[in-house]
Amino acid sequence: MGQEQSRRIHTFETTIPKHDGLGFEIDKIHGDYKYDEIASQLTPHTHDFYFILFVKEGNGFHFVDCEKHEASGYSVFFITPGQCHAYDPRLMSGYAISFKSDFYRLNKAIEKIYDFPFFHTTLSSPALQISSDNLRIPSLLENMHQEFGKEEFGRQSLLRSSLEILLVELSRLYGVEEIKKETIAQTDTKRIRKLECLIDTNFVENRQVGFYADKLNLTSRHLNSIVKKGTGQSISDMINARVLAEAKRMLLNSDDTVAEISWKLNFSDKAYFHRLFKSRTNYTPEGFREKFLKVH
Repeated sequence: MGQEQSRRIHTFETTIPKHDGLGFEIDKIHGDYKYDEIASQLTPHTHDFYFILFVKEGNGFHFVDCEKHEASGYSVFFITPGQCHAYDPRLMSGYAISFKSDFYRLNKAIEKIYDFPFFHTTLSSPALQISSDNLRIPSLLENMHQEFGKEEFGRQSLLRSSLEILLVELSRLYGVEEIKKETIAQTDTKRIRKLECLIDTNFVENRQVGFYADKLNLTSRHLNSIVKKGTGQSISDMINARVLAEAKRMLLNSDDTVAEISWKLNFSDKAYFHRLFKSRTNYTPEGFREKFLKVH
């Protein structure tokens, strides 16, 4: 255990450090860093806030939940709390936004965050490529950065409103999700998104299709039909994808044994967890952890 712990991927869970109580931060990425300043970003880590990375210029990569994404000019990345990611800010310039859910939603329901297709999802990509002709997004980010550096009346309200505008603009640009909007009714698209949100908050304790169908006031057969048409997957596939995403994060960000992870994910049979993981990833849980540790 001692040897494994010394090689374990770093977990970087923290609160947003600056401006006490604000729950929001926007930083310019300029590429001119000393290693000690960006060591935590280089190492795969998780944190407890939402994170948006806008790469205006760059030629690097962003690793999100073990997937490698090109981080070139005018690419945007969306990180949900708990996701494992790493990038090298020395290879890019742009902006990095961190915000707590309380800062964004204030007294609104938590579902407000779920309105956006790029957070709390296993169906859609965490990456978005926008046109270099788009001047609105970098201009909005620059204005937010300038406002963030001020200490004037209404600063928090203005930043919150600007964040709302940014998220809506990026949602529009996000365009074609893995949920095939052009093939299904808008009401069914919303149902699929609602289902995904329900799975995100209930997957540990509830993996029965009927539980989610009841929550959406649909029969299991009808809901499965909607999901299959819209995503090409079954509800069980969606549940298993969320379970496996969490399993990967736990394997990479804790010293828990596979048996302990299996128990925390509410598997009564470790062998079943083992088979499910291997069938979906082609690796045993131990093999997955070892492979990723060797890479990093």
